[in-house]
Amino acid sequence: MAKKTFKLSLYRATLGCHLGASISGTRFKAHGIIHVGGKSEAGETGELLVYFLAPDSPVPKPAGFTKTTCTRGGICVSIDQFLYYIDLLRNEKPVWIELYTDDPEGNCIRVTWEPIGVRDDNT
Repeated sequence: MAKKTFKLSLYRATLGCHLGASISGTRFKAHGIIHVGGKSEAGETGELLVYFLAPDSPVPKPAGFTKTTCTRGGICVSIDQFLYYIDLLRNEKPVWIELYTDDPEGNCIRVTWEPIGVRDDNT
């Protein structure tokens, strides 16, 4: 399984009532989307779309795809997780995304290890 890691440098949050989309042929309903982007150590650009699903929405399997200039992936989570993601993006640093080419269900946003009780290093 190939994994690519990108240090985040920007994000965009969108909230709405009818943010439907389709992944792998499954149409779903989202009330929110967070689009994050960053660069790998090699300078490659990576993006992750996090869809926050309506309670009555079907849950599609995640899809990842690679283009010549950018690696992208997506995940779908419940709308009640939106504030947790925003909190992590606003209050932690550095933040990374991991994209798995062979197993996109592993796509995630994460922070690095840090000692307990230590403030963020702001690097």
